[in-house]
Amino acid sequence: MCGIAGIVRFDRPASTFASRLAPMRARLRHRGPDGEGELIISHAALAHTRLAMVDVEGGAQPMQSGNLSLTYNGELYNDRELRAQLSDYPFRTHCDAETILAAWARWGEKAIERLDGMFAFFLWDEARQTGFAVRDRLGVKPLAYLQDGAELSFASEARALLEGRSIKPDVEAIVEYLVAPAFSGVSRSPFRGVRYLPPGHLLRIDRSGLHLQRYWQWAPREEQVTPEELRE
Repeated sequence: MCGIAGIVRFDRPASTFASRLAPMRARLRHRGPDGEGELIISHAALAHTRLAMVDVEGGAQPMQSGNLSLTYNGELYNDRELRAQLSDYPFRTHCDAETILAAWARWGEKAIERLDGMFAFFLWDEARQTGFAVRDRLGVKPLAYLQDGAELSFASEARALLEGRSIKPDVEAIVEYLVAPAFSGVSRSPFRGVRYLPPGHLLRIDRSGLHLQRYWQWAPREEQVTPEELRE
């Protein structure tokens, strides 16, 4: 469990709002007590709090590779398989965050279809001046976001987005959480205006605005199962 956060806006340099990352990180520190960092690039300010599980020395985030920058929370189950397919990439760490960077450099947005795991991440493409927020297929890892005028802010937890803002509670969402907590938190937060990125979705931000798209959808599959297989 790590914490990710960031702010993107195109009407001013990121250096002018980067100071807001520190309080956002502070609200996520319980998710990543082993380290923290931030990265400021043109119009994006990214932050990370780390729970170090793999490559303790080399896996610090946010992580960069060429024009790509990443803040990532999760685990790739097929990390070794992907690295085998990307054997010509000059890996510097054993961290699966770098695997995502390598996969994106090779396949672009199509890389998402190859990721098997639980994850939430934000990737900034400096060359395209475009950001991508991605959540795993089943929504195991959380990702909240808030659009406030020309600004997009995101974080692993909704409360990290409240710093310096006057946001009213969403009473219906709170009641839903109290009555049926197992089904809450998928698309609504307790705070008005703060949304959760739905499972299996990608949120793209560029100069034209926000674009939400589904990259995966659960569907039943019909299979013939023999009585012997059922007994096993």
